[in-house]
Amino acid sequence: MTGVPADSPAVGFFGKIPSRGDFLCVGLSLGFIQAWDGWLQRVLADVQRSLGEGWAEVWRVAPVWRFALPSGQCGHRTVLGLWMPSVDRVGRCFPLTIAAEGADCGDAFLDAAETIGREAISYDLGPEDVMGRLRDAPTPSPVPASTGAAARWWSAGGPLAAAAELVLDTLPDSAGFARMLGR
Repeated sequence: MTGVPADSPAVGFFGKIPSRGDFLCVGLSLGFIQAWDGWLQRVLADVQRSLGEGWAEVWRVAPVWRFALPSGQCGHRTVLGLWMPSVDRVGRCFPLTIAAEGADCGDAFLDAAETIGREAISYDLGPEDVMGRLRDAPTPSPVPASTGAAARWWSAGGPLAAAAELVLDTLPDSAGFARMLGR
């Protein structure tokens, strides 16, 4: 993008939305995506296996989780974002993640990202529509890279999970992810 400072947050999304049949990755770095996807694939498979036939019901009502990750946990930049339960065109469960790399605070951005994510899921928005809305969202402030800090996760809760805030040195393990879903 012309005229955007190199240290500006990179805003984008990754995951599945009902209007498409496969994974989407727009605007986020390969380093973040590889680490994030590897973690999600692992914990989702474990939790899906442990919940068996109850998996889809739990997934449909899972809460939105917001996060602020330190640099080094998922790529070389800090990451501010959220994930919410979603499905692709044929109903395969996988989160939609909306994030800003190079940022660690920005409530207005997260509020807008959550609204955009819900609209993408509810109204079958395409990736171009999602990205267009993200470009119009409030931009989180850039922050310098910092390592060694813990990640912060928070959620308003949902039908199966109470509101919660977590501070973790690593990405949640499978048991922790199951608790995030309310199990």
